[in-house]
Amino acid sequence: METWMNSRRVLIILLCMLSLALVSCSSKNSGGGAAKIRVVNVIPDAAAISLQLNTDTALVNALPFQGLTQYLSTGTGSREFKVSANGGTTFAIDTTLSVGANNYSYIVFAPVASAQGLLVLETGFTTPNSGTFNFRVINVAAGIGAVDVYLTVAGADLNSTSPNLANVGVGAISGLVAVNTGTYELRVTAAGTKDVIYDTGAQAFTNNQATYQAVIFTKGSSRLPNVALLNVDDAGTGQVNDNLLAEFKVLNASSVASPLNVLVDNNIVLSNIPFAGISNYVTTSAGSHSFA
Repeated sequence: METWMNSRRVLIILLCMLSLALVSCSSKNSGGGAAKIRVVNVIPDAAAISLQLNTDTALVNALPFQGLTQYLSTGTGSREFKVSANGGTTFAIDTTLSVGANNYSYIVFAPVASAQGLLVLETGFTTPNSGTFNFRVINVAAGIGAVDVYLTVAGADLNSTSPNLANVGVGAISGLVAVNTGTYELRVTAAGTKDVIYDTGAQAFTNNQATYQAVIFTKGSSRLPNVALLNVDDAGTGQVNDNLLAEFKVLNASSVASPLNVLVDNNIVLSNIPFAGISNYVTTSAGSHSFA
């Protein structure tokens, strides 16, 4: 009887030790819970990027330019973010960041030769009042500089309107502003000016008490950016809204007698360009136009 009791005590001790070992291993592997990361590729000369964390299997493979994932689960703790571009075997970005059990967006931007990554925390926002939404701006438009951002009724005169968010510098994340839900035209200007460099037309911002993030980035132009609108929701949804503006300039190398006038859609937009002269940039709507 005593032998059986002793054996039972040994078995209980072993089971307890096994239980502790399992808890310890589980805690080590999870790092206190999973992180969720959305990846956004706005490197203008990277047709595709891949992201690997530590030595794990790649979190993202062949994500195209202007591509964005939804939230992807990964481990927490100190994580090495390694980004390769265009199928390369070297890393355009290789940096170690601390990741908690939160939601994030990881935005990769700037040309491949000087690529950067920005890890944006998307957990812990204060819920806005009913009938409003949170809005903030993330400016990664290298080469464009600081910007002002407007949410207005369609066609509103910016000359009599103050920006919702002003002077957001490159690499900066603005604070949150509360805006009434509704349909708005999203426009971006160079900071301190009314010079519109981005216009998306009317967009619905109708999710009550939601949080929206406008990521401003370059798309092969040093003046005209694009915007990715990221929703801070359970899935990590979002979309890229293309700029409705385009720019052009004219070099007069024609055999037409100087000076040269240029018509777009039968309207004179440039006049008196001398031979070998170069005009300033002219802003017009993106799309098909006739030039004469």
